[in-house]
Amino acid sequence: MFPLVAIATSLVPELIKLIAGDKTGQVASNVAKAVQKATDTDDPAAAKQKIDTDAAAKSALQVKLAQIAVPAAQVQNEEADRQRVAQLEELREHLEDTQGARAAILGLASQGSFIAWVAPAVSFLVMIGFYLLLAILIVKFTDPKLSEGLEKNQLITIFASERWSPRSRPL
Repeated sequence: MFPLVAIATSLVPELIKLIAGDKTGQVASNVAKAVQKATDTDDPAAAKQKIDTDAAAKSALQVKLAQIAVPAAQVQNEEADRQRVAQLEELREHLEDTQGARAAILGLASQGSFIAWVAPAVSFLVMIGFYLLLAILIVKFTDPKLSEGLEKNQLITIFASERWSPRSRPL
């Protein structure tokens, strides 16, 4: 069956996408049957030989394959449209949820609720913690005793990366 499908896809390359998108395998089965019927054989070599030598059989097969391809493409396009509609509906619901949350926060903020101030307060505390940690690290590493070997380690790292860098290797 698959060699017959390969013969058909050499005549009508658009079938590849349709066969790949067909979950039931019906398109591939129909294509194989059409090749078998047009060539009067199920042997792939004999079928290829007949299509290569008989122009009437080749054109009849192309017409039959096109008749198979059009409905299959329509089915796949309808499925893709259904998926897009479902995605659009999901995005619409998500947008409504977001708008509802914004409206709720605006309502709480206009009433002066404590809940409305939680997110900004947490953000402010995280920012202050980051700056405190940064200040501690700067003060700690500016002590000459602690950073004494730091320059030496940096130089070793630089030289090691130069030695093993792909750009520094001879061709």
